[in-house]
Amino acid sequence: MENLPLLCVYYLAAYGIVTAIGILHTLFNIIVLHMKSMKDSPGMGEGYEKTKPWHALYNLLVFPCFAYLYLSSLSQATWQSAVFTALIWGSATLVIDIFGWVIIKHP
Repeated sequence: MENLPLLCVYYLAAYGIVTAIGILHTLFNIIVLHMKSMKDSPGMGEGYEKTKPWHALYNLLVFPCFAYLYLSSLSQATWQSAVFTALIWGSATLVIDIFGWVIIKHP
């Protein structure tokens, strides 16, 4: 763990970009493809539901790029720093996503 603040900055940037891509994809489905929104259908809406299969791809494309940027900024990138990065980012994502889900379901 050479630079924890930079590790967090790259994580938040990647997470934000993935989230923005998901939102833009949902808006595209609703506006351009005329799928139903949350107002017009049960659950999260057809426009969002159709994006779900793509979420893993967004993550697989964005997070490795930011991991590469972070690891290349270190004076010496090791397997240990790569594993540490993956564990921190994975844990943070679980906490953020589960905490967010609990807030949405039980306001």
